[in-house]
Amino acid sequence: MPSFEIATINYRVHDPVAAAHDEAAIYVPWRSQRLEFEHSSEHPSPLVESAAMAAVALPAPSYRPLLPKRVLDDKILSAAQLETIVHALAATEIDLPGRYRLPEKGIALVPHADGNCYRQGFFLGDGTGAGKGRQLAGIAMDQWLRGKRRHIWLSDSSALIEDARRDWQALGGTPLDIQPLGRVRPGAGIEIGDSILFASYATLRSEAGGDRRVDQILAWLSEEFDGLILMDEAHAMGGVAGGEGRFGTISGSQQGLAGVELQNRLPRARVIYASATGASDVNNLAYATRLGLWGEGTAFVDREAFTARIRDGGVAAMELVARELKAMGVYTARALSYAGVEYDILEHELTPTQIVDFDTYADAWAIIHRNMEEALAAAGVVDRLTGATLNGQALSAARSRFESAKQRFFSALLLAMKLPSLLPAIDDALQAEQSAVIQLVSTSEALLTRRLADLDAADRAELALDLSPRELVMDYLEAAFPTRAMEIISDDDGNERSRPRSDTDGNPVHSEEALRIRADTLELLGAMPPIAPALDAVIERFGTDAVAEVTGRTKRLVRLPDGSQKLQSRSPSACMADADAFMNGAKRILVFSDAGGTGRSYHASLDHQNQQRRVHFLLEPGWRADRAVQGLGRTNRTNQAQPPIFRPVTTDCRGERRFISTIARRLDALGALTRGQRQTGGQKSL
Repeated sequence: MPSFEIATINYRVHDPVAAAHDEAAIYVPWRSQRLEFEHSSEHPSPLVESAAMAAVALPAPSYRPLLPKRVLDDKILSAAQLETIVHALAATEIDLPGRYRLPEKGIALVPHADGNCYRQGFFLGDGTGAGKGRQLAGIAMDQWLRGKRRHIWLSDSSALIEDARRDWQALGGTPLDIQPLGRVRPGAGIEIGDSILFASYATLRSEAGGDRRVDQILAWLSEEFDGLILMDEAHAMGGVAGGEGRFGTISGSQQGLAGVELQNRLPRARVIYASATGASDVNNLAYATRLGLWGEGTAFVDREAFTARIRDGGVAAMELVARELKAMGVYTARALSYAGVEYDILEHELTPTQIVDFDTYADAWAIIHRNMEEALAAAGVVDRLTGATLNGQALSAARSRFESAKQRFFSALLLAMKLPSLLPAIDDALQAEQSAVIQLVSTSEALLTRRLADLDAADRAELALDLSPRELVMDYLEAAFPTRAMEIISDDDGNERSRPRSDTDGNPVHSEEALRIRADTLELLGAMPPIAPALDAVIERFGTDAVAEVTGRTKRLVRLPDGSQKLQSRSPSACMADADAFMNGAKRILVFSDAGGTGRSYHASLDHQNQQRRVHFLLEPGWRADRAVQGLGRTNRTNQAQPPIFRPVTTDCRGERRFISTIARRLDALGALTRGQRQTGGQKSL
């Protein structure tokens, strides 16, 4: 790191000042309620805070962070960012009540008189685009200047290291100060010296030949480590506690478990969580073990008790969680103002032809359902005469696969049916000197991979693949339709049940009748009308020279001018090049999926050539409310020339409206937990 003059962040603490606002307002303009800084500037874009959170004051801090003098003199950090740095570092100077030891099993720390004291953490819950990366870099810079030169920076994707380096360099660091863990072989010692070690959560959870990345990191540090663990995009650990799903118990996510283990094994570490969408369910806060939400000194003996009580209290109790955390000094949640952002729903009215196609497919699924029930009886899963269940596990698996396949199919079908309204709307945006951003979830890569695996060398030379949603039904029938024959047995009490039948060589036996039913159903589907996948239809309509694609797929089919198909490989570097082309104006349409929906910037940035207004088409929100919100934050960010137009794309199909209402309920819970006010998660916040 280059040498420079170091300065202290000086501020004056005053009594809490409430923000003036309309009593009916959901958001109010943000202002520092406690601190007045000597060297600060206004945030590049106006910030707001939910009215509920603005009514709660942060406690008075005493910590005085260090930063390069140039950063303060040039006012590189705004007052809002300086406030976070002060309160976050002040919070990590305090220990949580009680002492704990590591559990022999599981992730919950065990209270013990001879255990370790655990340092309190801090949660940076600012909205997407508000500059959380720059704030994390400022927190790290203070510790770096105090001589602590080993830290961990975790994020959702390894590619986000460039964003971390950009923010670090803006405060006086060098890019080489941040080193990727991915370049170190699993099992090898980390020999990069003092640095900020950057890793994705996927890398953190990984192991090779029994060598775990978590152990590798712990060996690089020490048991007395008191540096930083920066958990950016912390919502990626949200599934750590598991829970109950629609079809039974769900085990905890491996990357969440790895993140909690890292916190448990390093009691003196200063843990900073950062996410705009911390949790859409109270159970998903299980990764935030350093906030003091449960355990000694609280009203909840453990996480399970906390989750049960808050869940019983509903959304109102969730709202109190965020406010209480702010009052404790361990949470802050501002957001970019929506001033100037337009919200215009693009509703596609299904055409008579589309309605006929939809009804045809609905009738086909009804036939598939009847055929599946007949196949279950023919295979011996249920009793043909009485309807009694003979093999509950097989019956549950068959119906679960059926419902899952049906849901995926109709989602893809409606997605494709929106194209007659979407494509002209994109044209209109381009003609109005605007740039189009399309957000979706489905890329059809899994279907493409399966189709390619079925081809021989000659077929690969002349590709002619159909990736219509109809193929999803075909795949379900081929891979998941219940054809396995069962044999009837009796248990000790004389109750009849069935189990899978095998021949003398141990090979599975299939029911001839079930196989016939499947063949008849496949023949029926062969006559169904094909439908184009949405992502490929957009690229085919406007061309690869005009469309930037930032998705996770590694290959795609491109239709050439002569009508033939070409298989094109995709890499992370290709996605980055496409994103750069869009930001610089070489391409004016960008399509991104979940893989490109976290930590990236596609807004009308003042630092890039393409400053046209963005028209953000939310084509497919997906099931996860936090991912949908993360995606919307790609086009409304700090330092933008002009705010975007949000255009959720929907149809007049009542089934889709019911699906959207489910997402809206999840957004309410997300707003309650992250902003202290349920209305801030959904449409009303716009």
